Amino acid sequence: MLKKVFASATSMREGGKRSPIGKYSIGTAFGRYGNPGTKMPYRKITSDDVWVDDPTSKLYNTWQSRRKTQGQWKSAENMNIAAYTYGSIINYNTQRTPYKGSAIFFHIGSGYTLGCTSTSQTNVVNILKWLDPKKNPVIIQTPIQELNKY
Repeated sequence: MLKKVFASATSMREGGKRSPIGKYSIGTAFGRYGNPGTKMPYRKITSDDVWVDDPTSKLYNTWQSRRKTQGQWKSAENMNIAAYTYGSIINYNTQRTPYKGSAIFFHIGSGYTLGCTSTSQTNVVNILKWLDPKKNPVIIQTPIQELNKY
């Protein structure tokens, strides 16, 4: 089990700087380099990749090409950053409800995130290798005293 000291929220909002509480499926694995050995669907990040976090855009909470979608959003997060050297999408707000929160990932880091969950690169890669899409992997994000709810 990964322990994380994080600010969590039962009610998420865009820019709220908190991780969503709940049980979520794991989506596409990603990275700035080739597949590290995960069985999960894998997407290599390019310098053109962004995650749209503009709640007024029809592309809200989706991975897009900056070049192909410029002008269709006012705000988007650059995907080609060190924290995303390896990671995976946490399937939060998959209905893409405006203002409910976007860009929730499991990625590399050593401290507080703005809504994601992070750990060392070694841990991220080991977990990606361990995940098996046939077993429908999930992540539970909750204060430890509430784990019994899941």
